[in-house]
Amino acid sequence: MEVLEKDQARVIRAWGENLAGHVEVTLVRTGDERTAYLERFCERLGESAPAVGVSKVTGEEGDLPAILIGDSWTIHMAPEGKELAPFLDLLSRVAAGEGREWIAVELSGSVGV
Repeated sequence: MEVLEKDQARVIRAWGENLAGHVEVTLVRTGDERTAYLERFCERLGESAPAVGVSKVTGEEGDLPAILIGDSWTIHMAPEGKELAPFLDLLSRVAAGEGREWIAVELSGSVGV
């Protein structure tokens, strides 16, 4: 199965051209079969947006494969379709140096707090 459809790769390339800075993601590789799919996604992400650095670490036994972003975000899937835009927005915010406070503000506004 193809990891990124051509239109999704185009979206990532266009997004990467406007990225405010560098952002690093870390792939946690495990013995889980889903690791290969996440690894291909991360490789395509880095190829499509050179400002995204991809490093790899080996997880501990029992860990799920994951994409780590910054010091507080763990993603256990390859974002596709409607999930791609929010994922790229998160990477943009991390690249711009925004902290965790933005998510609290956006979530509180969306739930009427």
